[in-house]
Amino acid sequence: MYYLIYVSSAAPSLSPADLQLLLEKARSRNRELGITGMLIHRGGNFIQYIEGDQEKVKSLYATICADARHSGAILLAEGETKARQFGDWAMDLRTAGNKSIFSTEELAEDPEGVKTLLDSFVSNMR
Repeated sequence: MYYLIYVSSAAPSLSPADLQLLLEKARSRNRELGITGMLIHRGGNFIQYIEGDQEKVKSLYATICADARHSGAILLAEGETKARQFGDWAMDLRTAGNKSIFSTEELAEDPEGVKTLLDSFVSNMR
């Protein structure tokens, strides 16, 4: 299982309705590709974790980088993982505030520490 994590800046004009539409389209596309993951939005920035077949994840990332709804994509990490970290979540979107983006139960079920890492990173995003 291959994973990729990136950050980017959201387009200033991106509304909550735009985010919902983005999520719906991503879920549909990701189901077809066998990709799962999480998109987090905070303070005009995104962090996304995607996982699946390496070729499909890299192709999706190239498509994401060309998307005008954000800019300045920076690849933070990529590589192999033992198992899916986001099970059957074709894509989840969470908007981060000042508290954890994951529940206590979700963090407890985090054998490789991915959710803990994302939660920590998001809490330090400006």
